[in-house]
Amino acid sequence: MNHIQRRTCQRKCGYKKSMDRHHRAARSRHKDAGIDVYSEDNISIVPVNHHRAFHLLFSNKLPQEIAQILNETWIQKNVKFVVVPR
Repeated sequence: MNHIQRRTCQRKCGYKKSMDRHHRAARSRHKDAGIDVYSEDNISIVPVNHHRAFHLLFSNKLPQEIAQILNETWIQKNVKFVVVPR
């Protein structure tokens, strides 16, 4: 992680220590994701505690699967969380 990535994360979340590399599309699901999971575009630098929390909640799920979990469990019934490809 370079100093610009560290400063950006510090500004966004106020966390200054222990950063971790998170694969946006899980390495174990690379065939399902249809992308090069080893590309730098698939890496986010995040605080270790955020990374652990994400995987505790969502394991190695794809965005569509995460949206389903959020809709079924966490989001009020009159709202729907959707995933739109870019």
